[in-house]
Amino acid sequence: TIRRKILSSVPVTMSELSAFASAIFSIRSSPSACRIEAARLACPLPFSYLSDSAKTSAALHKREWLGTKSNIWRRITFELQQTRQKYDFCPSATLAQDSPARESIRFQQHRLVQKMAEMIESTWAKHLDLTDYWLPEDLGFVEGRLEGEKLVIENKCYQSRVFRKMHLELARVGNTLDILHCVMFPRPQYAIPMFGVDLVGGRGQLSACIVDLSPVSPDLSLPAGYCADLDARLTASFSQPRDLPPWGSLIFSKYCTFIRPADEAEEDAFLEHVRSFLEVHCMQAQQAAPLDDAGATQVLDGQKRYCSQQQQNDKTRRVLEKAFGEDWAERYMTTVLFDLPDSI
Repeated sequence: TIRRKILSSVPVTMSELSAFASAIFSIRSSPSACRIEAARLACPLPFSYLSDSAKTSAALHKREWLGTKSNIWRRITFELQQTRQKYDFCPSATLAQDSPARESIRFQQHRLVQKMAEMIESTWAKHLDLTDYWLPEDLGFVEGRLEGEKLVIENKCYQSRVFRKMHLELARVGNTLDILHCVMFPRPQYAIPMFGVDLVGGRGQLSACIVDLSPVSPDLSLPAGYCADLDARLTASFSQPRDLPPWGSLIFSKYCTFIRPADEAEEDAFLEHVRSFLEVHCMQAQQAAPLDDAGATQVLDGQKRYCSQQQQNDKTRRVLEKAFGEDWAERYMTTVLFDLPDSI
């Protein structure tokens, strides 16, 4: 009904929007509270599509509808976008971020990559006050060729009060390679670690899965609250642990987990393992108090150490250079993957 009305330039009523949101959230198995809020917030449709009564209801909640501090609003936007991409609902509707109507590549990737991407974004939306982090328009979604195979890179970036940048990257090379890369960069004013997770695999199997909360302190220690929560929550064991690379000794914590999943059961266990890391991080971050300038400078030095060590893994740079050239690869590495402020 909504699709037909939009295509015919007929205003959409609040009751129709409510039913639309309820149907979507039933499909996505989201909490009923979100369905209620979806109706209140009028869904991510422009005002031009709303009837007068719907506009009035939306106006009553202008702060939430237009603002960026509502976690529920962010969750609704994410759920509607993912459902629209997967099920082709309401293709003419404009989403909050005005993102192009293309299907996320996660739906073509390994099952764990898809599940991990959705878990990360939903956990962010649940715990943090998300706003968009600016990326150059040409670096959000990138297509190229690598040794005759199509290479696609998809980037999503957000920020919050505590996190300067939260980056989720998905990449796919033909049908042979699937990649998920995620790093959360805290603002230097907060003495909290760097969350990172990477998945690499191809042809239906994952060869490398790693997650850590990497310390930024000079002595490579995590805050006591993190250690207590991680000790209480991390219970999984895996049959095929992998050796950490030598360059990781200066950044990884004792909780770093690097494995090759043996089967789907271990893939699912790793998903929940990462969820524990991420939820501990988000909850601890919300309690963090800002530092003075001397403390912030020390944290920034730790973040620079993290980025410097990560860039010693030059496999990513070689792939980007081969597909797009040296200049483009350098710009991508310093603008998207490892951009840091020079000072606090």
